[in-house]
Amino acid sequence: MRCRAKRSLLVTFAFAFLITSGFIYINILQVGETIDIQLGIERDLKRSTNEVDPVPSPQPQLHTTTQHPLHTEVEERCHHMAAANGKMRPINRVASFPMSPVISRRRKLLYCPLAKAGSTFFTRYIMAVDRPGPMTSPYDIKIADAGRNGLTSLTDLTSQQEKTKFISESFKFLFTRDPYWRVFSAYVDKLYSPNPVYWRDWGVPAIRDSGLNSSEHKCGSGVPFGAFVHLVVTRLWRSDLHFVPMTTMCNICKVRYDFVGKLEKASSDIDNLSQKLNVSSSFLHENRYKTASTLDVIKDSTEDSLHSWRREVTECTSALDVGKVIWRRLQIRGIIQHDFHFPYSEEEMESISPDDFRSRCIKATETSTDRDKLKRQKLAAFKAAYSQVSLQDRQRLTEIYHDDFYLFGYDPKPAVIFEDNRNQTSVSYILNWRNDWVNL
Repeated sequence: MRCRAKRSLLVTFAFAFLITSGFIYINILQVGETIDIQLGIERDLKRSTNEVDPVPSPQPQLHTTTQHPLHTEVEERCHHMAAANGKMRPINRVASFPMSPVISRRRKLLYCPLAKAGSTFFTRYIMAVDRPGPMTSPYDIKIADAGRNGLTSLTDLTSQQEKTKFISESFKFLFTRDPYWRVFSAYVDKLYSPNPVYWRDWGVPAIRDSGLNSSEHKCGSGVPFGAFVHLVVTRLWRSDLHFVPMTTMCNICKVRYDFVGKLEKASSDIDNLSQKLNVSSSFLHENRYKTASTLDVIKDSTEDSLHSWRREVTECTSALDVGKVIWRRLQIRGIIQHDFHFPYSEEEMESISPDDFRSRCIKATETSTDRDKLKRQKLAAFKAAYSQVSLQDRQRLTEIYHDDFYLFGYDPKPAVIFEDNRNQTSVSYILNWRNDWVNL
């Protein structure tokens, strides 16, 4: 009888010890993973640029469905990735992001901005939502007023506990973009365009790393897309927020987002997001919305290049080339039809005012009415650019953005990029602004 009592006591003690140990282990594991999340992102951004390409996460077989919203599909895929890696998923306990999210305390909103995925527009969107009164077009807010200094961000919350609490309780959203288009957009808007900042930061090292003749690319200008992509896959994807994978930028599998939209179907997704936020999206369907969007692109393309940077860029290239690059950029963006020839001579470009040049661009957009042609020329420019990229570097992009492709449902190897088009010399002239863009 006494032996049986002792055995019972020992079993009870062992059971209690196991429960207590398990509880302590789970808590240690959770705290450890929270710290690991924060430090891991910082390590990713600080690693040597000579490190080998990343090893893709396991990709289980999933049946994609259009019946569920994207954020639900992302959650499911995150769950499968965690299970495949044998890891736990601490949710909504991350207080560190490579770029601090924009927040609205009044509306309890959090937006994770992604460079080259409409971040300027959606920053203005959340500012418009946050304002008292009826919802107005985000384009009514000037770009200058949407700078980081004029916004409330997650870093403005004082303690980690307050940040974690806000993340847990807020409505969280982001908009994604196909990684190949994100890289191409960064090139067109930052390096292809007359921009002395990115000529120095991206152009000069791209020329050096690719062994190009620096005398033909003064100040880092005129860098081919292939040389630029080589810089992205060897360096920039780790250190520059324009190219850090979206999954890392927004802690996709560590934060449970309430809405995930795609830039490729922005209108319908903005409608859906606005409905969830109980605000009007009627601005999307006003005629002035499309006009405002076009004017925004033209202003962004011309304001600095022909004004504050004018002397600096013309020390590196001619005034005629500056004008032609801007014109071709607007054609690549699908704003001006490709068969509209550049309207100015070299002498005229030497003295033209920014306002006169901008007015001419606006007139050209008003007569660029063939919407199908504008879409086709955007795709033609995209295809021409990637035809300059080596197969090895295209494959590196696939590996670097593997999780982005998988989680958000983008094609990792689209035919337009991976088909054998490197011998199609007919498209090579499209990015050469000195030639007229005659055919599609």
